[in-house]
Amino acid sequence: MPQPLKGAKFHADASYLLAGGLGGIGRSLSMWMVANGARNLIFVSRSGVSNDAARELVNTLTMKGVRVEVIQCDIADEVRLFDSLNTALKTMPPIRGVIQGAMVLRDQIFANMPYETFVSALRPKVQGSWSLHQATLDQPLDFFVLLSSASSFLGNAGQGNYVAACTYQVALAAHRLGLGLPATAIDIGKVASVGVVAESTDNTIEANLVRIGLKDIQEAELHAIIELAMLPNAVGVTNG
Repeated sequence: MPQPLKGAKFHADASYLLAGGLGGIGRSLSMWMVANGARNLIFVSRSGVSNDAARELVNTLTMKGVRVEVIQCDIADEVRLFDSLNTALKTMPPIRGVIQGAMVLRDQIFANMPYETFVSALRPKVQGSWSLHQATLDQPLDFFVLLSSASSFLGNAGQGNYVAACTYQVALAAHRLGLGLPATAIDIGKVASVGVVAESTDNTIEANLVRIGLKDIQEAELHAIIELAMLPNAVGVTNG
């Protein structure tokens, strides 16, 4: 298990942006961030606060004294993202960190995959990640973490579109580092208790990951990996 070097510390006078942050992994990370000092969180989500889990998270964070801004927006829509962030930052502190966890799964054998299906998995990770990159260039970021997938280098049946999207995130991280900007792409494996795999009713997703050799990691391990990814010049962190 990766061990935190010093214990994550987040600035109480800064904002932290989580794209796709109302999903299982995002909810876990946001609670961890708050436990380590974060007091201003901006969530960007296509669906917004549309389910019980998301509403419960926002209520819990608010009760802890956290300022929460939920932007219901497709991060691939660059103009809307820019406008929404500019509005939010009129009342929220500058953004010091970004975690990009937005994703869409549209699994299908590549030979039979319609163009629309291919593109739907690319939008949040390709156009969405680029939009976040552009929208935060004027922010004093300490970290810019892209949640990619171990599928990007292991491959997975029916996920050619998702693999391409995750591979792009690795390239974007390298591009940002070349510009002297913080960036890390993490190839996440199979998280045991939170996230798409843990919460899905489709057992084939987990079965495919087991087939290619991925083992479970726990929430605490995920948090430790994210902490390592926040270090300066951390090009990529792989788990699985």
